[in-house]
Amino acid sequence: MKKTILTILTLLPLLLFAQTKEEKMKMIGIEGYVEDYVTHKPIPGVIAEVLSSDSTVLQKVKTGGGISINGVMTKLSRYRLALERGKVYILRFTFKDYETEYTQLDLRETYKRETVRNVPTVYMMRSMKGKLDEF
Repeated sequence: MKKTILTILTLLPLLLFAQTKEEKMKMIGIEGYVEDYVTHKPIPGVIAEVLSSDSTVLQKVKTGGGISINGVMTKLSRYRLALERGKVYILRFTFKDYETEYTQLDLRETYKRETVRNVPTVYMMRSMKGKLDEF
């Protein structure tokens, strides 16, 4: 009896989180970068939000990550998402002291074996609010 219960408890998470091949094929990975418009340097910490066509927030991630080259750590502004194929999304990027950027992401047509789509780099411009009085 105990052995049966233990077996069920062991297999239950596998059954709950198992995805069929069809379910995996419905999703596609999205990957992109966010950089400063003028300097073209990465902006780590940008909030990337996925919006539906009616502007409902579906997902929210923060850009980040890094790479070490010859012992020097370089911060990146990469974001990664998993979205359902066959839909059109709006990506919104926000960060303090920068203008909010929007870009459309059309996933209605994807290749069958396409697992990741690299999105063009988003360039954010610094906000000019409150800075016009300085001249």
